[in-house]
Amino acid sequence: MAKQVPKRIAVPPMTDAMYRAAVKSAKQDEPLDVTVARYDRASDTIDLTLRKGVTVRLPRRQIRELNDATPADVAKIEIQPGGDGISFLKLNVDIYVPGSLAEELGRRPISRPSPLSTWWAR
Repeated sequence: MAKQVPKRIAVPPMTDAMYRAAVKSAKQDEPLDVTVARYDRASDTIDLTLRKGVTVRLPRRQIRELNDATPADVAKIEIQPGGDGISFLKLNVDIYVPGSLAEELGRRPISRPSPLSTWWAR
């Protein structure tokens, strides 16, 4: 038997408290937020400078989404709003930096809960 999907899902309006929580969360600096991202063609690495000043070099070929990309494709890197991701617009690829670092280091991804996920969990 097919599950019935409601035609409309009631979404309550955003309250002042929800808005304040979202603004507060957005202003929090996370240690893994990227402040500078660049591609180093000579070493074929993606160089990321994180909020705490740590610089990380990731070999491009070890990043699954960039493995088949050409150096020209990865030359332009954009930092996503919030700093926890980088985008390669030419390839239509977005990479979540804490997840990539965790994958390289063999750890679980480090993430911050979004205010909406906290709100929806109620």
